[in-house]
Amino acid sequence: WVPIKIKLESPPPPAPDPLDHTRLDLEQAIGRLSADLDPELVHEVLTLFLEDTRVRIAEIRGLSGSAERDQLRNAAHRIKGSCGSLGATALMNACERLEDLAQTGTREEVDAAIAQVSRLFDEIAPLMREFLGLSPGPAADALAGAPDGDAPLPIGEG
Repeated sequence: WVPIKIKLESPPPPAPDPLDHTRLDLEQAIGRLSADLDPELVHEVLTLFLEDTRVRIAEIRGLSGSAERDQLRNAAHRIKGSCGSLGATALMNACERLEDLAQTGTREEVDAAIAQVSRLFDEIAPLMREFLGLSPGPAADALAGAPDGDAPLPIGEG
């Protein structure tokens, strides 16, 4: 009988949570904005981003399956443009992909890209609301795309 040495390996570390990376990107971008702008203006920029992006995503969803590919591409382009300056890199990349697919993709590819853009916005919106100091309620629901999405938002508070 010969003893066998078995080397026990520790399990690999868990994969990092993508929201942690997104949070870090947002924190860094908001930090840069805060260094250049007063707090009220930073609050307004973030609030307007959330409001406008929610409206644009509703527009994109409405264009799913339509022949209006130029409108779809333009809406994705507008979202993409504002994402970069606010550190929403994953959403920016998804919008760029949607923008490309709006020209050349199949309906299934476009629909999948629309779903991804929507999902990514749903992930970053709570993080941005957290930075804004918004607690759950009508304003937060409006930013998240609830049916009463036309509710006024508290600009300048926070």
